[in-house]
Amino acid sequence: MKRLVVTFCFSLVVSLFFAQTQSLPDMRISGESGVKAYLYKRALLFSTLSDMGDSLPAFIPSNIPVTLDTPKSEKKKYRGYLQGELNAELGFNGFISIYPNISWLNGASDYLEFRSPDSDLWSWRNNLFLGLEPSSEIPLTLRLDFYSSEAKNFSNRNLEAALAYHTEKIDLDEFSLNSFSFQAAYNGLDQTNLTSDYKKDYVDYYCSTILKSGWLNLKCKFIGQAGEGGIQLAPLLNLEPGYITRIRIHLMADSYGWVPSVEFRYSDTLVDGGVFSVGNNPTLESNRFSTLLDVNPWISFSDAHRLQLQPLNLKAGLEFVYPSSQLFSLSRLEVHNASKYTMQCPVYVSTTNYSIPALTYKDIISNQSSIDAFFQMGELVMHQGMDFELAYLSRNSMQRVPYRPVLKLDTRLNYSLSNWLLSMDLLQNYFTKDHNGKNLNESIILNIGAEYRIDNSAIYAQLANLLNQKQWIFSEQPSRKLNIFIGAKYRF
Repeated sequence: MKRLVVTFCFSLVVSLFFAQTQSLPDMRISGESGVKAYLYKRALLFSTLSDMGDSLPAFIPSNIPVTLDTPKSEKKKYRGYLQGELNAELGFNGFISIYPNISWLNGASDYLEFRSPDSDLWSWRNNLFLGLEPSSEIPLTLRLDFYSSEAKNFSNRNLEAALAYHTEKIDLDEFSLNSFSFQAAYNGLDQTNLTSDYKKDYVDYYCSTILKSGWLNLKCKFIGQAGEGGIQLAPLLNLEPGYITRIRIHLMADSYGWVPSVEFRYSDTLVDGGVFSVGNNPTLESNRFSTLLDVNPWISFSDAHRLQLQPLNLKAGLEFVYPSSQLFSLSRLEVHNASKYTMQCPVYVSTTNYSIPALTYKDIISNQSSIDAFFQMGELVMHQGMDFELAYLSRNSMQRVPYRPVLKLDTRLNYSLSNWLLSMDLLQNYFTKDHNGKNLNESIILNIGAEYRIDNSAIYAQLANLLNQKQWIFSEQPSRKLNIFIGAKYRF
């Protein structure tokens, strides 16, 4: 607790000491902030150059089909990007992206990752993404995602191959399909945990669109994943009472039941220049194997797989943007709150193999409040964030959700000096419990990094977790400690 008080006070005092006085408006606030990753969180320098001047893609969200389509008349200055990174835990990351001058291939990218936090643990991932265009009316994306991981008395192989199509509009005789997305995928899973084998082959699908015909405006989503199916229907009501828009009545259902909800959005520009918004956006999502393995490659799956329904996804926020100044000043302020009820969310539990968790699916009720302040003075940029979250297993006597800290403090500094980019991050996590309900020690993670850029290339290094604090994904697996990252980037 002493370290909490000292560190928080120091960050607050430094911010106020250097910042110019701001005349802030009175605020009645509730806000939104997506749940941020707690573990493995660092100022990852493994990212594309910020001043590339073209549209080289970042990693494409695998759940949302997206094409790499670009206007034919556009002439790209750069057609490729290459990056590699090594770390002291015998880990490796590699990424390559190219835009070949081929009519049927818009772009291609490949991401490689190797992890070995312990001599008994290693994992390998390869993600290949292709933007295809066999004809001008059929833009397609092909994604191949392969995972391989090993631990003591455990092995895992998972292959996901997905072909996706997306278009803004399909006109039919009496109706149209807007924002139409379709994805078909094969998922092959082969696991051995102790003496138990689990092998499954699935054909998954995803389809979402907005059907319009006269007065009808119907949002539709259909999901099939690992043998589970779900549907979400949401007709639009032609009502806008008091500037409330996008009012839809939702019905979400899977193999185990159905749940209703309401979607809406309200936004207002305040007299002092701030923007206040509030809305509820119910969702139906799949808990994909590859997404879960990306967080932790050493987990055991079973037939207990479920889709995820979120009837309550109430988010509200207040944002202010301030004019730039030559002095160290507040440039942006965001205050958010998110109240959520998530059904069938994956949670870790122990198995007979001590270091390998299994997944159980629980209903979670949570409320998260966050404040994010952005400061700037010339080439110096600072972000100070604070998240306060209470998350409980609603059907388990309101037990705390494991591995979610109640309080998170996030301080980030970036400074550009000629060809150098210098960074420092202080990430703090307090009041966390593991899957057995045991209190975990607070973690105070200090990262320092530097990047040097020359024309179209850059080299960088980072000292991560200088205080050598333990970071947990699962308390029966090795924690992450002090590490060193070294990498290089090149565009061509």
